[in-house]
Amino acid sequence: MAKTNYHGPNTYDGYDKYLGRKNRRKLSHNVYVVRDSEDITIVFHWTAILRYSPDGWVVLNSGGYQTMTTKVNLNQYSDCSVWQDKHTWYASFGDSGKMEFIDGMKFKNVDSLC
Repeated sequence: MAKTNYHGPNTYDGYDKYLGRKNRRKLSHNVYVVRDSEDITIVFHWTAILRYSPDGWVVLNSGGYQTMTTKVNLNQYSDCSVWQDKHTWYASFGDSGKMEFIDGMKFKNVDSLC
């Protein structure tokens, strides 16, 4: 795992609290949490890899960059599991089982199902 400045829950409320009155704050090297209208986004380089909405939905996105570092950040800043097997990415959310990773896939975060 990458060294991070954030040690709270991977939820909308957790990141909202971390941001406080700021609209952008650094999480780790090249990773920022950004207030984006009503949503809160985790941005790696210039790619929004995670989008948290106030109603508990989380959207995952590799931006087409299915790299080890993108995978590490998706795992570190969300409560899902993303891994690779034979060049194919998979994700699971709580007890959802193994699903092939697709940019834009959503899950309901019931820490605020994962």
